[in-house]
Amino acid sequence: MDALELLKSGTPQLWKNPDLLPADEALKSVGFAYGDILDAEARLSRFAPLIAGLFSETEEAGGIIESPLTELNELREFEGISGRLFLKQDSELPIAGSVKARGGIYEVLKHTEDILGDAVFSTTPDEIREKLKGYTVQVGSTGNLGLSIGIMSAALGYNAIVHMSSDAKEWKKNMLREKGVTVIEYDGDYSSAVARGRELSDADPGSYFVDDENSVPLFMGYAVAALRLKRQLEEQGVKVDAEHPLDLYLPCGVGGAPGGITFGAKVVFGDSVNCWFVEPTQAPCMLAAFLTGRPVPVTELGLSGKTEADGLAVGTASKLVYDTVKHLVSGEITVVDELLQPYQNKLFDREGIFIEPSSAASLAFLPFIDEDLPEEETIPDGKNAAHIAWATGGRLVPEAERKKQLYTRVSAALIWRGGRFLACRRPLHKARGGLWEFVGGKVENGETGEQALMRECREELDVEIEVKSVFMSLVHHYPDLTVWLTLYNAGIKEGEPKLIEHTELAWIAPDELENYEFCPADEGILAVLGRFDEALCRLQAQADPKYREFQAKLVPDVDAHLILGVRLPDIRDIAKRMKNSEAAERFLHSLPHGYYDENMLHAMLINEEKDYDTVIRLIDGFLPFVDNWAVCDTIKPKAFKKHRAELWDKIPDYLASEHTYTVRFGLCMLMSHFLDADFRKEALERADAVQSDEYYVKMMKAWFFATSAAKQYEAALPYIRRGLGDPEVKRMTVRKCFESFRISDERKAVIRSL
Repeated sequence: MDALELLKSGTPQLWKNPDLLPADEALKSVGFAYGDILDAEARLSRFAPLIAGLFSETEEAGGIIESPLTELNELREFEGISGRLFLKQDSELPIAGSVKARGGIYEVLKHTEDILGDAVFSTTPDEIREKLKGYTVQVGSTGNLGLSIGIMSAALGYNAIVHMSSDAKEWKKNMLREKGVTVIEYDGDYSSAVARGRELSDADPGSYFVDDENSVPLFMGYAVAALRLKRQLEEQGVKVDAEHPLDLYLPCGVGGAPGGITFGAKVVFGDSVNCWFVEPTQAPCMLAAFLTGRPVPVTELGLSGKTEADGLAVGTASKLVYDTVKHLVSGEITVVDELLQPYQNKLFDREGIFIEPSSAASLAFLPFIDEDLPEEETIPDGKNAAHIAWATGGRLVPEAERKKQLYTRVSAALIWRGGRFLACRRPLHKARGGLWEFVGGKVENGETGEQALMRECREELDVEIEVKSVFMSLVHHYPDLTVWLTLYNAGIKEGEPKLIEHTELAWIAPDELENYEFCPADEGILAVLGRFDEALCRLQAQADPKYREFQAKLVPDVDAHLILGVRLPDIRDIAKRMKNSEAAERFLHSLPHGYYDENMLHAMLINEEKDYDTVIRLIDGFLPFVDNWAVCDTIKPKAFKKHRAELWDKIPDYLASEHTYTVRFGLCMLMSHFLDADFRKEALERADAVQSDEYYVKMMKAWFFATSAAKQYEAALPYIRRGLGDPEVKRMTVRKCFESFRISDERKAVIRSL
């Protein structure tokens, strides 16, 4: 699909701008210049004393509203980024706690200067408030712009009105009201709030409307950030030139903030900077404009315009911004909502920095720093590169909201015993009292999930456990917190579970789950466990992640995620325990299986069956689902030893199959049963007649003739001499003969000469 089709389908993408021009050329067609940025910077400096007087949090900086540039060393190392990685923490900007503090506050200050003139700089805050109390400032917003305009306007004495869309967070509305701002709420989206706000403002001669879509002052307030960023980079020893590229990742709503920053960055750094806009997949209004050549509502392209990133929930891009940056932006990244909170938490876990979800969109570039991806799907990295994620908000988020957004990491144990798993009942006096859960608890600072789980089992059950592989992870949102639950396969090494923290313990079979009420966070896990049969329960109990890694190398054609890592002796033991049971009967008739280990168990259960006709029926039903050599070669039924005559008549059916592993199985049966006491020369003819381009068939044919050379040398030699119908098979056969300890050196010399 092309970029527009990907956008319409809501698919995340990296889009590189084919209309990007050299900075000097692109800036010629823009209606602004470097002098406009300097003028805005000078105005902010003139207002600095007033700002320091109005907001004590800005006193130390002398009334200058600026954010830190923080290097993210731990995250850089974790992500494997070669260049330097920074966070521009506009999330910590004073007064409004977001990037909107730049443009929004600047526009209110400029409007104030337009009304009061130079007198504003020699007037006390109380006198300013008195003079401005008859004026109104209005704005339409999804959240952060409303905070910056509302807070500053109210502080200066304006009648501040913020028109907020349905996407705006409740806490932002409440905060504005606490600051004396009038908040008018709308059921519609951002565009409807802006339209109604503009209409009401136009009807009031004393009202000024801050138009996020078309405001030049707002735009210039954002552009000043580039001047200050240049100084910060110099302080950090970061060069920006043709050999030292700079990449900025800018979350984008209507476009004002990222557009202004992009304009300023291109003026200051020229072609040495790449500016990437980041938008939600359901509200990519600026990418829609780039791809269609005009600002177009995303709903017309089949998208909802809805997103958890409230500051980015905009349906139509600013035409002013689009026209200004269409030849300046290097490209776009779109991100699904489901990744915003994980990015937010990754930053907090690695660096201890909190930002809000819309701000976390700035980290959506991370998957595209990957040298293994095609060039068109990557963002260049290198030791001379510098990457800056532009965090757009977060400082004002209340503690209760932060607790909901940041994961509480919990580790829990899935402990099996005889096809049943251990569950514990919470005491009544605790949250979610009386409900059942998996043993475990919160991962404390400095602990790994495994360490936390071992500690919790010691404290809650008085047992020592062995933590094995991760069974599954999920995120659950409670009203008061968000839990990131990781359930580990585990086994008890020492002790017997005791009632210490819980009121009851139970060993539960998956088909008994309806009799137990678990904590809501466990529901996703129970949905998976409820589909488990006894076989899978027993396999899970023996899963070993280290053995899984080893096994995955042996069967590269099998997805490693579909390997549990159960050792063959353990699978064989499970087969012996289950054979002839109703559970085994159900399992053998529940094809296809999901895991490689289940297929291995299936093969071993067939091996345990004594009735020949039943074995044939089971094999015929199973072989079409065999997809690797290891499972194929495990099928060696004991019943065949007493029924070789019948097997001899059945083998041609296998050899005639078009399925790779059915043919391989037929060759394997010839090798296992007809090269020893029941040797039949016709077995060599049958094997020689097999011709296939499939590697695993060729390898089995070579194995057959190498074994024939060891057991029936005189009979096998003519076939090897004639070449086995395939030069590659002959080479494989000769190599296997030389690897064999059962063939003498004299005979190896003869085989070598063939």
